Amino acid sequence: IVKAISSIEKIPYVASSIEHIDNKYTGRISKDITRKKNIELMKKFNINLDLVNYYLVTDNIEDLDLAKNSLETLFITNKKKAYLNKIYIDQPNLKIESY
Repeated sequence: IVKAISSIEKIPYVASSIEHIDNKYTGRISKDITRKKNIELMKKFNINLDLVNYYLVTDNIEDLDLAKNSLETLFITNKKKAYLNKIYIDQPNLKIESY
């Protein structure tokens, strides 16, 4: 979902990668940037999240630590809000979209 949005809007996108061999996914992660997306954004796009104002769109709960400093975060999920930690729900800049 987020990759498609980033492509349409022409905004930076980073994510972990799944290994594939002979055009078949193995189910193993080949590049894991979990909790390191800020580092990956700096390496790939020269974007330092500590120095810029930014919006965040994500479907990964582990990215919500980046929401603390965003102007606004859109979190896309297929689950109910109840499973989210109260720390995340109480952030005024967080919008949750369930589908």
